[in-house]
Amino acid sequence: MSYNIFLDNFKHFRKPVEFNTEHRDVSGEAWVVARTYEEFCNVILTRKSLPDYISFDYDLGDRSERPKTGWHCAQFVCDCCLAVESPPPKFGVHSTNEEAKRAIEGMLRGFDNFTRFGKNNTQ
Repeated sequence: MSYNIFLDNFKHFRKPVEFNTEHRDVSGEAWVVARTYEEFCNVILTRKSLPDYISFDYDLGDRSERPKTGWHCAQFVCDCCLAVESPPPKFGVHSTNEEAKRAIEGMLRGFDNFTRFGKNNTQ
């Protein structure tokens, strides 16, 4: 069954449509909310499939010495895609941290180019 992931540490759930940067109608879609890196990974591993769409936040509120962020979640997605030889799912980044937003977008777009054009392409 298809699903989407909304990654954000806010304690009060906000509808993903509020953060939809692509202006897609997401109101009728199945969303799973993940608040932490661990929850995010667990959703994908438990469902044994990648989501159709991911809405990323960067800062997940982890105050540990080495916090996991939305960037780490995007890296996990790339690792999963490599394992199943699949391009990354569609995504958006709703983080207000512009530098982090560019980093997540850059990683996933770069990985998408890698999967579409092949690792043997030297151009």
